[in-house]
Amino acid sequence: MRIGVVVLAGGALALAVPASHAGAGQATSAPAASVSAPSVVPPALQILEQKMEQLQVRTERFSTRSQGTIEITNESNGKPAGPTRHVSLSGSESGVVSLSPSVSEVSISSSVGRTKEIAIGSTVYVHSPTARKLARLDGGRPWVRSRGATDTILPFHGSSEELSLGGSGPYAGLINILATAVGEVVQAGPVVVDGQQATEFEATVDPLELVRGLTQEDVAHFKRRPPSYHLAVYLTESGVPVRVVTNVKTPSGDNALSSTSTTDVLALEVPVAIEPPPASRTISEARFNELAAKYGKALGVEERTVSSSGSSR
Repeated sequence: MRIGVVVLAGGALALAVPASHAGAGQATSAPAASVSAPSVVPPALQILEQKMEQLQVRTERFSTRSQGTIEITNESNGKPAGPTRHVSLSGSESGVVSLSPSVSEVSISSSVGRTKEIAIGSTVYVHSPTARKLARLDGGRPWVRSRGATDTILPFHGSSEELSLGGSGPYAGLINILATAVGEVVQAGPVVVDGQQATEFEATVDPLELVRGLTQEDVAHFKRRPPSYHLAVYLTESGVPVRVVTNVKTPSGDNALSSTSTTDVLALEVPVAIEPPPASRTISEARFNELAAKYGKALGVEERTVSSSGSSR
């Protein structure tokens, strides 16, 4: 990953920092807080945020649509080597999530194909284009099973990997992002979203304030090439964020990014009945990595990083 690339997953804003940077050098003792004047928040937003914190959400059906590009330039000895490639970030995601019990089922569509993910407690099953290619070498088992700490969460629910700025409730992550607003938060007026009356609020935000473990080097990089984040939030009278639109841009040049992501809350408190794939159709992540290491190059796939201790079968 490269510094400055923002990943919009499940609607959440996250910053991709290279592994060689994260935790390297002298880490900052505090988030990369902006030096801008405190934001001006409309009273109506303050009231709706309080209602959002008090929501009791157990299940949710959602969808996310993303569109954008990133410029990739290969370098040799610090100089461009070859033409700049424009890589599409366009895709879509739809799913249903339950917080108790902790289960989810998400379908993801991108330029590389369709992926389905099922999470049940601490076990995650992934059915991806790469796994389908390798399945022919392992008795037709296209589901990769891994175990460990998982985030079966609602979009904008928040994460233990983020700093908290006081947000709580089922959409604590969204409240935290709004708390990083720079300048005035604009109340754009009443609108109708998916048939529901809502109030639109727009703000320039700085989600870098929520990133843990930024080094002095990371902070210096962002000051030289500051990315811009624009957020539009549509809240119902009860405080439900029926739509959140995020627009992210980085300065032109190497790895320039432009992306827009729209997340809709389609329904709350929906029935959720999710079953794991048949055991005969799954392999462990360790076994998947063995196959990828041995045959991946010939099949045009890359080895997946092992993040769990699943045993090989």
